[in-house]
Amino acid sequence: MPSFNATSGSEHVGLQAFPTGGTGIVLSGGGAKGAWEAGAVKALAEIGARVSSVSGASVGALNGAVVSAARELDEAASRLMAAWGGIGPASVLVPNLETIGNALLTLFVKRKTGNSDARKAEAGKADAGKTPAMVAGGRAAKARDVLSGFSRDGVFSTEGLRGILDRYCPDDELERGLPLYVSLFPDSVPGAGKAVVELAAAQFGKRDSRKPVFALVQDLPLRMRKEAVLASATLPFVFGTGRVGEERFRDGGMGAWKGREGNTPAGPLANGLCARIIVLHLETGTPWRPPVGAKAAMLELSPSVPLKSGGRMPAVLDFSRRSLDRWTDLGYRDVSARRGEVEGFLGDANRKP
Repeated sequence: MPSFNATSGSEHVGLQAFPTGGTGIVLSGGGAKGAWEAGAVKALAEIGARVSSVSGASVGALNGAVVSAARELDEAASRLMAAWGGIGPASVLVPNLETIGNALLTLFVKRKTGNSDARKAEAGKADAGKTPAMVAGGRAAKARDVLSGFSRDGVFSTEGLRGILDRYCPDDELERGLPLYVSLFPDSVPGAGKAVVELAAAQFGKRDSRKPVFALVQDLPLRMRKEAVLASATLPFVFGTGRVGEERFRDGGMGAWKGREGNTPAGPLANGLCARIIVLHLETGTPWRPPVGAKAAMLELSPSVPLKSGGRMPAVLDFSRRSLDRWTDLGYRDVSARRGEVEGFLGDANRKP
């Protein structure tokens, strides 16, 4: 169990006392597809929704931090639209030059310099007496070292994400903000790829991945708060493992994958903190399962069509302006189209007049 205030599964033991009985909002993970949530929040703000608590995973943790700091949905919508309106591949996918450099050194730099023939001769001497299997094993070990480095440190740095978070979620506003939970996936063997293999097994129908832990951000020391938010957004291999205190974590969406418990973290809000919860999904036909024993009423809002990339990049990494603008607009239209349903779910007491 982590050394800071986090809990496994849907149980939560908080250090701060927050009002209960209001409306919570849950923001799912999905990388670049999180632009849909910005449009959805804008529509909810126009409907007049009031929220009292927030929970998010991965990009939903980043969006959720902005909602928390803004406190009011109209202000949150303004910030999210500005943030996503200024995002591009270069601002998010900042190459981790140290990791890439180390990988190149591991793969291509020989111990001794010289001309090509000399290097080949030296390599031949080194491999003399080795069976083909031994030579192949050495090459495989080198490849594992490279993959381990990318798994631990990521192909891209989180500095771009940190800059966006600092701009739209100031520390003092997050301190006074709505209670914010983020899901985290414990990484007991950083760099070895164990957590990634565990997720892959769950995706292919084998044993489910371990449960996530949920951290109440305002209960953490100041220096750990944004680290927890960023750790929740560390997509495997894309970004490195996140460190919160002495613990290492990966993308919170990896937890309990089969039922999306980590990727759509309603658990912390569902068992007493909120009377009703608006759940924002980034998948159509999601296999998400509501928390067992949930006491809160829930309204699920999802994209009307799958959020597909407009190019060669996977949708979760498609930070092109064309795709982000399209998904933001779709989020706004999808939620606006369900205005009457949202108003009925909230009731007059949970909407602005």
